[in-house]
Amino acid sequence: MDPAILDSLEAFEAAGDIQNETFLQLVDEHFYAKHLCRLEEWPEAITGSFERLNYKLYDLMQGPSEFRVGGRLIEWDITDRLGEITVPTLMVGAEHDTMDPDKMTQQATLVANGRSLHCYNGSHLCMWDDQDAFMGGVASFIEDVNAGRPMR
Repeated sequence: MDPAILDSLEAFEAAGDIQNETFLQLVDEHFYAKHLCRLEEWPEAITGSFERLNYKLYDLMQGPSEFRVGGRLIEWDITDRLGEITVPTLMVGAEHDTMDPDKMTQQATLVANGRSLHCYNGSHLCMWDDQDAFMGGVASFIEDVNAGRPMR
């Protein structure tokens, strides 16, 4: 992110002014449009979800910042328990996601029957902005599960 934009966003956060229209516009243009959903126009399924989002719960868990975890999830880590998951599991990551796709691949190796899917043109909502890769990967995963093929 452009350092000047990041400085502006951090200043709004430090002032507790995260409902400011300028802040929200900067987040939309420089974060959401690049890392949440890269479609020019977002479908109603996404915009409608934002309209119905439980911000009280979101802030409790994530914290009010979109750029760093600050809520209850800040200390939550069950990486050492991923091996307890034995059902076939697909970890999805995308090139422009807020989560590092390489971390998703690493996590998939920790799950007993894990597989990773990397959507190279997608973001956090790659089921929308990289549909072919996402749906193809999910369909392939389901076919392999149904056929009893190994996940790796």
